[in-house]
Amino acid sequence: MKIKNNILFLGAALALLTACTSDDSLPTKEYTVGEADNLITLHAGVAESGQNLQTRAAGDVVYHKFKSATKLRLRVDGTWKGHKDTDGTTPKEEISQVTTATTAAEPTIDSDGDNSHILDTHTVTFLPSEKLFWDDYGTADPNNMSGSGNGRDKGLSIYGVAIDGLEIAPEVSDWTSIQWTLPQDQTSGWSSKDLLTSNNITAETNADGTYKFDEAKNNTGSNLLKFTHAMTKITVNITAADGFVNGKFVNEPKVTLLGFNYIGTVNVESKVSTATKTGYTLVGSEENAATQDFNAYRDNGASWTSATTSTFNALVFPGNKFSNTTNIIKIEADGNIYYVDASKINEVNTETNDVFEQGKNYIFNIKVKKTEIKVTATITNWKDIEAEEVAPVININANWGDKDSGASDDFTGFSFYRSTEKLSSYNSTQKTSDGYYPAEVNACKPTDIAKQWPFKDLSNNDIKLYWPNHNAHLHFRGVWPQTSTETSNIDEVPHVKDLSNSDNTQIIDIKNVSYTSGSYPSDLMIGRPEMEETIKCSNTETGHTQTALYEGGICATEGLTTLNFRYVMSQVEVHLSTSATTEKNHVELGTNTTVEIINVSNTGYVKLGDRVVVPTETKETYILNQVTGDGNELKRHSAIVPQSLTYSTSGSSTNVRFKITVNNTDGTTDVYYADINPILEKNKTTKVAPNGKWESGIHYKYELYITKTDIKVTATLKDWVTVNATENVWF
Repeated sequence: MKIKNNILFLGAALALLTACTSDDSLPTKEYTVGEADNLITLHAGVAESGQNLQTRAAGDVVYHKFKSATKLRLRVDGTWKGHKDTDGTTPKEEISQVTTATTAAEPTIDSDGDNSHILDTHTVTFLPSEKLFWDDYGTADPNNMSGSGNGRDKGLSIYGVAIDGLEIAPEVSDWTSIQWTLPQDQTSGWSSKDLLTSNNITAETNADGTYKFDEAKNNTGSNLLKFTHAMTKITVNITAADGFVNGKFVNEPKVTLLGFNYIGTVNVESKVSTATKTGYTLVGSEENAATQDFNAYRDNGASWTSATTSTFNALVFPGNKFSNTTNIIKIEADGNIYYVDASKINEVNTETNDVFEQGKNYIFNIKVKKTEIKVTATITNWKDIEAEEVAPVININANWGDKDSGASDDFTGFSFYRSTEKLSSYNSTQKTSDGYYPAEVNACKPTDIAKQWPFKDLSNNDIKLYWPNHNAHLHFRGVWPQTSTETSNIDEVPHVKDLSNSDNTQIIDIKNVSYTSGSYPSDLMIGRPEMEETIKCSNTETGHTQTALYEGGICATEGLTTLNFRYVMSQVEVHLSTSATTEKNHVELGTNTTVEIINVSNTGYVKLGDRVVVPTETKETYILNQVTGDGNELKRHSAIVPQSLTYSTSGSSTNVRFKITVNNTDGTTDVYYADINPILEKNKTTKVAPNGKWESGIHYKYELYITKTDIKVTATLKDWVTVNATENVWF
């Protein structure tokens, strides 16, 4: 007679009830069903996700009870030395049986009373047809007790899957590759996709332990079934701050997770969840797992109408890794749209190399402010274009100079202007506009990762700026270096003034000067929001007038505003050279040489509203400044008012030209001319100045090779390095 030893699981509990009768061929020992020393309880619970990636007190993982009537699917593996397959002849010592169990309605209080396991556990019941018995694994067979690693020595491995609260257990066809897909819209809830797995009671290497017959009857050994989350949970707590009436949201807020993994496979045996491509295809080299945006579930009922904070949760598939500047959360609150990047969570996620892990709950606590004006800025640097060789008059050669020179290193603050007026002279065809911007604040050097400038007034006091009301649209401008209203420094710093008494278009005067990095007007910059002309504001609140942002201005619901700073002036740089002193066509160049631009506008102004430069109509001659310092006798460098390069093929006296005058030691004077407009890009048929003018933000470098017979010129244009700032609001 076989010994029947029922394996019963408890809800968290697994119980062993043993009944035994003797047989001459088997060892004999009698047990009384229900006797205390024969009742084994295996506690099981759901491991809570790590909160904020912080270890709990004393380093213990906390488990909580299953909900009643939760269905568990279990796989119990064992070995039986000498066991035969169903054909009765083929050896099959590995035995694996799948069963299901259901948690009871009433919890069982922790039996030892010291809270060392689970405070509330549920008894698990089996259908009669799905009960398992110890002798199904040969525990009582003497042959199964001989040798190491068999039967009773090796014990049982127990694997489990469940979804807390569901009365239907997950289907499992392959315990090493459960295919799992998360829904994009989780606004109705996420718990039905919260796959739980248990694999700690196993004979595999590095496991917590096995479940053995001898230990079971003696109430010793590993007895905790640990069900852990196979997915990753994202929690977003948003709090209404400045600008929200009484610190409450008027309308229900919305949270969207951006670009997270949603599909993959779960290996219960190896405890690994692997994100895949669509169709559960494994990700190959230099490929990415499939991603989607998730609409999160608001967990706290109707509290958005009565509380300052709303909590949103969503499940994502593990494995995402984001750069600090990648937006991963979008928040919509009362018409405002806010983006949250990964930088803050990466600061505390370094142990896993910024990878979002399974079984962890990543919590974002975010305060949103409705009406405060926040500004970020970018700078566009000089642009280089190498010109074609034109012999013998102009020859294009390599450029020279510090390619990183410019205002980027000195960009420590700017004057900030805003206007509530609709652009008075907006032209949708030419995309130009003027406007009136009263001097208001100085914005100081950025200190945070988002490149935001804290506002200070003209006296350098900290201030905050807000939209006057939810219907206001504002135009923003920035000026660097900071402007001044003092008249004593008119040539040293920019001054914003009206064009005339009859025209309130605001302008800043500019003129041709020796180029000095980081100074006015050499590196004068004006910043403005840059956007597509047709983009409209998204504020749909009652009473708000939607308008195209380019024409009507930014509205209070657009969040972070980026000012793109662009240089106003052009740079013209000349490097003189000639043949070797032994050559007959050698020209003595140096301080005896003057480089001029003829037929040029020496002054002008730039409009604050649209950054359009207007040169004066009067044409004059400008002498390019010699670069100071030993060894720079052949270098000239100036900041020039952007303007048209007048040119006629007939050699008109109105052409904009370089004029190089060389005073020779024998008392004679040689004069060389080079028209600037016709110069072509190297290896191209397009002009260096395709629009026939020197333009703002372009650094033109000319190398003039002068001999007794010709002049050769090099021209390049050098782009400004773009520093992209994120349009995020993080508090």
